Amino acid sequence: MQAKENLKIAAVIVTYRNFAMLCSLLEDLLLQSTALDEIIVIDNSADDRAVETPQSAFPGVVYRKMPENAGSAGGYSEGIRMAAATADYVLTLDDDVRMPPDAVANLLAGMRQRERQGLRVGAVRAVGPNHSSRIPEELKDVAWRGTLFSRSAIEKAGLPLREYFLYGDDLEYSLRMAKEGFRFFWVPSSVVEEMRKGDRVTHRFFGKRFVLYRDDFRLYYALRNQIHAYRVHRHCANLLRTLLYGAKMMIFFVLHKRGGEWVSVFTIWNGITDGFRSRLGKNGNYLPAGEIPCADSNQLRAKAV
Repeated sequence: MQAKENLKIAAVIVTYRNFAMLCSLLEDLLLQSTALDEIIVIDNSADDRAVETPQSAFPGVVYRKMPENAGSAGGYSEGIRMAAATADYVLTLDDDVRMPPDAVANLLAGMRQRERQGLRVGAVRAVGPNHSSRIPEELKDVAWRGTLFSRSAIEKAGLPLREYFLYGDDLEYSLRMAKEGFRFFWVPSSVVEEMRKGDRVTHRFFGKRFVLYRDDFRLYYALRNQIHAYRVHRHCANLLRTLLYGAKMMIFFVLHKRGGEWVSVFTIWNGITDGFRSRLGKNGNYLPAGEIPCADSNQLRAKAV
């Protein structure tokens, strides 16, 4: 194991009905050349009593089952809260990734190198196996998958907004940290590979290729939360681009009528309008497949900043 300068690193994994991939990732984490001080698993499978837990195979893992499916936003908010209580750095991971043994060591080295340069670093992020550049580059924002956050940035920015439920929560968190003067960087020597890629589908429209979420509930939260984040943080150019993208998707579905219905058009419209009105929280009309809405699920929306 490599030395860490007495720095403590905690990993946070948010999982949802994906036990096999979660176990593969936990095995990878236990084989890291730089040991993790704590591994926290946040399980959103609250509605599935038959779900397997990793405690028997991985007794050192801290396991927290949420009382309801809180999505990525609620899961990472809880996990980061737990980890940042004692850790100097918090590594966030999806449950469907694999990591070579040097991934954590290289992330930490990338973070420490930039800190020694006097930079105010909020987070550094691992690249995918097909990343185009091997030169460290600055990022405007980061995603949860394979990102190492500094505790100083977490303490200054607070926790992710639970009200986002799914998608865009990492974007909003990045924008909040950037507002506090923190910067983000790729670390090309650290690689994290996504194993599950079936939630998106590629279309062609007027000769151009674009990628959409396969499910309507994903479309809704992705658009709603991006619009809310860009509006609240006054990123007008990005807000306009998101609106134009939503309009393009609506035109696409009007012309193609996916499944013979216009459901996706109304999904996009609802995502856009709810984002502008700050109608956040878990929307009972847009839930992951198989999740049973609560009796008052439509009341789980909340006004945010």
